[in-house]
Amino acid sequence: MQPKDNQKVLVLMLLLFTCVAWGGSYVSIQICLGAMGPVYLPFFRYLLSAVLLFVVLKAKGTSLKLEKSDWMKVTLTALFSITVYFYFENSAIKQIGSNEAAILVAMLPVVALIGNRIFLKQKLLPRNIISAVISIVGIYFVIGGVQFGENKVGYFYVFLSNLSWSAYLINTKPLLKKYEGLVLTFYQCLIGSLAFVPALPTDYFYFDKIDIGIILHFLFLALVCSAVCTVCYTFAIKHCGVGISALCLNFIPVATFLFSFLILREVMRPIQMVGAFIAISGLLLMKEDQAIDG
Repeated sequence: MQPKDNQKVLVLMLLLFTCVAWGGSYVSIQICLGAMGPVYLPFFRYLLSAVLLFVVLKAKGTSLKLEKSDWMKVTLTALFSITVYFYFENSAIKQIGSNEAAILVAMLPVVALIGNRIFLKQKLLPRNIISAVISIVGIYFVIGGVQFGENKVGYFYVFLSNLSWSAYLINTKPLLKKYEGLVLTFYQCLIGSLAFVPALPTDYFYFDKIDIGIILHFLFLALVCSAVCTVCYTFAIKHCGVGISALCLNFIPVATFLFSFLILREVMRPIQMVGAFIAISGLLLMKEDQAIDG
């Protein structure tokens, strides 16, 4: 196997690992929201992640210096990817539940691909457009097994979180040409978490509801989903681009349903299983030589 092929395999494996973990995060978030609100949860989650990443960077001897002209750009990516995105995502999960929120987030590739074309002037490959359409059809069948409620506010929150994440994807790739992904992730976690501080007095935190289960789910969110997966996803953006990185997020609802079944004992209906198969098939159609930037 050639070095370039090894890199392709590595990037796709990192994307798969990230999507599986982020799929599980919706269930963990739903559980943690029973004890802390949509402001406290991402604040503590990403503050802990920032501390962990700081220790790793110092142990590696990596420079944390940013050019003065890039501070605003890094701050914007932090706000888009952490503060704005997770406030609306957590609020949506609280309103409509983990399964519905994860399914609606699967619409992100459409927003990201359009933004990729408009702002980065990158060509939309016909094969990847078809892949996105097939994946969305699969998600439609998954939705066919879910009874959507009347809470339009929750759906609007998901839409806002999609816009925020798309803005993060579009603004991050240029920075990756200058800085190590681990450094950018550290600043995103730190700045993104601190931006929640002014809103903390408006949120709830129930100490009496904290138990070992919530602690374990929180550690999974902070250490695996935030620290490790964000680094993996940043690496993937650098090597396979915005469109493909966003397209792979279609696998998240599938992972969410699996975790919901294993942890919350929510059963997938046959039509949802068919939809999951179609969604994954769509991802496999992505044009490999265009998906990875070598």
